[in-house]
Order: sequence, then C-alpha cells, then structure tokens
Amino acid sequence: MNLFLKYTLSLLTILTIISCSSDNSGDEMVSPTSQESFGNWSPDFTNQTTNFTQTRTGSQGNQQTRSIVVTSSTSTSSSTEEILEEDINDDGDIFEDIEVLVTTFTGSENLGSHQVTSYNVSEDNDLGFKVGNNFFSLNDGVMENYGYLEYELLCSNDSDNIRLNCDDKGIYNIDLTLFSEGLNYTLDGDYGYSFSGEGQKFYFELWMESPNSLIGGQYDDRLV
Repeated sequence: MNLFLKYTLSLLTILTIISCSSDNSGDEMVSPTSQESFGNWSPDFTNQTTNFTQTRTGSQGNQQTRSIVVTSSTSTSSSTEEILEEDINDDGDIFEDIEVLVTTFTGSENLGSHQVTSYNVSEDNDLGFKVGNNFFSLNDGVMENYGYLEYELLCSNDSDNIRLNCDDKGIYNIDLTLFSEGLNYTLDGDYGYSFSGEGQKFYFELWMESPNSLIGGQYDDRLV
C-alpha cells in the first residue's frame, strides 16, 4: 500500500471518529434556567429631600437595592402676607413682607422631581399710625356710615362758612376711628363708646362720593 493510500485511510478514520463524537453529544439535554422577574422599586420618590435607598424583590425571592442621589435648587420671589392670605409669623396681622422660597428636589435614576415651598418674613410691618415721629401700634377700629348728606351746609361756598366744595355732587359721611394697643372700647347705643385701658384714639370724619365704603386713594384734610 502506497503512502498516499495510507494517508487517505487515516483521514477517513479521523473524520468518522469526530462525526460519531458529535452525534453522541447531541443526545445530552441541558435544561434552560428560568429568568427572574422583579417588581417596582420602593419607596417611591415623593417627598424625600436627602439621599435614600430603594429596594425591589424578584419572583424567586432575591432582593436588589440601589442608592438614589437627591439634588436640589432654590428660587426666591417676593410677596406679602396679604397676597398669600396667611399670617406667616402668627402675630395677628397680615401686613408683613414675605420672601417665598421654592426648592426643587430631583432624584437620580430618572425619578423626576418635587417642590417644597417655604416662607421667610423679610419685613415685619406692624399695623400702626404715625403722628410726626411717634408710631402708635393699632389694635382695632370702627367705621360709622352716616349716609347721604341731607343738608347743604358742608357744601356751602359762603366765605364765612367754607367746609367742602361738592361740585354739585351728593356726598356721604363715613367716620373712621382707630384705637391704639392698650385701649379697649365697647359700644353704647348706636354711635357711643366707652373706653378702658390706656392708649390713643384717632378720629377721621370723612366726606366722599361713595355711598357705602372707603375708596382707596389720597384724602385731603380740611379745617372744620
């Protein structure tokens, strides 16, 4: 047998062995591993203002955790207690100037953001009345509506009795009395008062075109 024939038979023998080996390995079945599914992360990002940890549990009982980083940014604006309709510093009035701070907290892992609003009193404005250099804190006040002026005396242009120039318009009398802190009052009858304590009283006799309320604006003082 020549050398070429021997080489050919050896090659065929090797290929037969490899083929048989491959067929035998195909008979061994490998069971696939089922994939574990996980639920939602908890807790939700709703009101956290600092870093926190979320967890979730898989269908096979395994648990995963991740760290959430919370960042923040703050914007400020100006307002007043009157606009907010809230007594921020609980002092019994709504006259203070307020700094409004809106802080936005953002969570990592695309969790979104939420906002927290807080207030600082930037100027504490007491309700008061200033006479010269003296400031009187006010406690209360009374408005008395006397209605339409039924006689023309106060609208007279007589040089001996000048009161108001009505310009042919009807006018109404509304009186305003303000009481400083420390002075208390009770009503006696329709328009009478009795006082107790110590304080100041400021009385304004006002004449205007409005029949039932004070109109915002500047009022001129006249000697009566």
